[in-house]
Amino acid sequence: MESVPDPRSTIDEEIAAFDAEMKTDLSESTISELICTYRNNQDIRHVLLKVIAISTLYHARVLDIDLQPLAKHIAEIEALDARLLRGDLEVVDAIWNSHGTQRHYPSFATKFCSWHNPKDYAIYDGNAWAALVAYGAEGGSFVFPERSFVKYATFLEIVRRFQKSYGLEDYSLKDIDKFLWRVGGRLLAAKHAPSGPPAVAGVS
Repeated sequence: MESVPDPRSTIDEEIAAFDAEMKTDLSESTISELICTYRNNQDIRHVLLKVIAISTLYHARVLDIDLQPLAKHIAEIEALDARLLRGDLEVVDAIWNSHGTQRHYPSFATKFCSWHNPKDYAIYDGNAWAALVAYGAEGGSFVFPERSFVKYATFLEIVRRFQKSYGLEDYSLKDIDKFLWRVGGRLLAAKHAPSGPPAVAGVS
């Protein structure tokens, strides 16, 4: 396995590189403007726009046939906007375990919630998971036995554990996301592995 950099000495560099890359900057600014324009999630048309944008620009891989059913499911979640605002972790599970879709989308669910409240929601995807697994195998203070999970709170606890183990409490979850995305992306590229999220318990 390719060695991973010490987060304490490289995180600023990785964040700056993420922000400076034209492709990621354009995706970030586009989704940010969309979320600012359509902050709430009661109007299914606005939700559908956000589902399409996040799925496409953040590579969440929602099937075309599931775009409208997923938007409908999200728009019907009770008190969604208030729950997102206060960082209710069960909202991620509610979006993940969608009704009326052919598949479930844990990565999309975390990305949707993070874009509405980056302070309280970390992003789960293949890059982040690859990086966390690599750091967990380093033999330091950051260890976690979980290799699958059925609730988002378990994943967030792993990210928080990583943050604390490396003394990164002054960095936001968004900063941690950027760091893990870049490090994990390099790990996956080096292994020539698929870039999608790993299997999650209960999800095909």
